Amino acid sequence: MTLTTTSTVLRTRTVTTTSGGNGNSSSSSSSSSSSSSSSSSSTTNTGSTLPTLANPEKDPYTLNFAQAILNLMNNLRATKGLAPMVIDGNLIKVGYAQSTYQSSIGQMTHSNSNYPGLFERFAASGVTYCSGIAENVAWGTSDPTAVFNLWKNSPPHLASMMGNYSKMGVAIYNKYSSQAFCR
Repeated sequence: MTLTTTSTVLRTRTVTTTSGGNGNSSSSSSSSSSSSSSSSSSTTNTGSTLPTLANPEKDPYTLNFAQAILNLMNNLRATKGLAPMVIDGNLIKVGYAQSTYQSSIGQMTHSNSNYPGLFERFAASGVTYCSGIAENVAWGTSDPTAVFNLWKNSPPHLASMMGNYSKMGVAIYNKYSSQAFCR
């Protein structure tokens, strides 16, 4: 598959933080938490503009998207002798909430005006059990392999995917992808 861009620019960003950390790095490091998605719809997410899902962690499209990225990521981790990660439903909620937020404001960001930071945003989706968190975001494609390759080919994003995390969740909304990590 060839991914072509014309006026659409594919972009990615990453952020990493550990509990107690507040600093920014050149790859958008900060401390903040996750947000929850609210709204209800029984419509399946296709990565396009749709009503938001009440339970993205149970949506077949979202789960297939997350599983595809997890498989690609764990295959890469295995080549470096790293333990595989597992999908966490609450981290899917984190990713989905940030993806819908980005779509609502029309830009890719790690910030969210509803929360002061990543830890608060993660906690809003039920993720209160992590000692360290990280997030990757991307925009411009709904293909999981293309999203994975964008992150794999960016050193800060690759560092998150290869980092000391055991759980991961990822979701997409209107071509905004957000991946959340937890240790």
